Amino acid sequence: MFLYAVLIGLIVGWIRKGKIEKIGYLTIKLPLLLVSGVVIQILIFFLKLGLTDLNSIIPDIMLIISYVLILSGVILNLNIPYIKMILTGSVFNLIMMILNGFKIGMTLDAARAVYNEEITQLLLADKIRYFTIIPQEQFYKGGFLPVGNAIIFPMILTIGDIIIYLGVILMIQKIMSDRNIRKGLNVRYSKKLFK
Repeated sequence: MFLYAVLIGLIVGWIRKGKIEKIGYLTIKLPLLLVSGVVIQILIFFLKLGLTDLNSIIPDIMLIISYVLILSGVILNLNIPYIKMILTGSVFNLIMMILNGFKIGMTLDAARAVYNEEITQLLLADKIRYFTIIPQEQFYKGGFLPVGNAIIFPMILTIGDIIIYLGVILMIQKIMSDRNIRKGLNVRYSKKLFK
C-alpha cells in the first residue's frame, strides 16, 4: 500500500503541475534510519518471521528496534511537510499494538476477507506470532479494512495505516508543487525559509 500511496502522491502532484525532480532536492536527515526500520519489518512480516510461533526472542527484539529506527527517523525530519501526520499514524499503530499484547490486531471479518480458512483458524487459536483477532466493536485497535485483490500482498488496514498513507500522498504532492523548492537550494523546510 505504501507504493500505491507514493504513486497517488506523484499523480496528484503532477495534476497540480508539480515537478517530480523537486523530491530529489529534499534533504532527509539520516535516511538510513528509516530504510533500516522498514527493511527489518519486511523481514519480520513478509518473509514469514512473524508468521511463526517460535520461542525465540530475536524477532521481538528486531521488531522493537525497527519501531525505534522508524520513529527516530521520522522525528528527525519533522520539518518536512505532512511528516507529522505520518508520525501520528505510526505512533497510533504502535500504541494499538502494545494494547493488543504486542500483536497486530485484526477483526475476524477482515481476516476472513483476506486470508484463507487455515490462516484464519490459526489466528483464532492465537498461533500466529504477531497477529491476533480483536472484537469487531474494538476495530480501532487494529486492522478492519481488508484490501485483497487490488495489491500483490493482501493487507488489512488500520486507522494508523490510513493516516500514514494519506500523509505520504499529501507530503509527495506538496513537495512536487511547492514553488519555494528550486534546484540548487538545500531544502530543509525550516521556518526561516518562508520569512
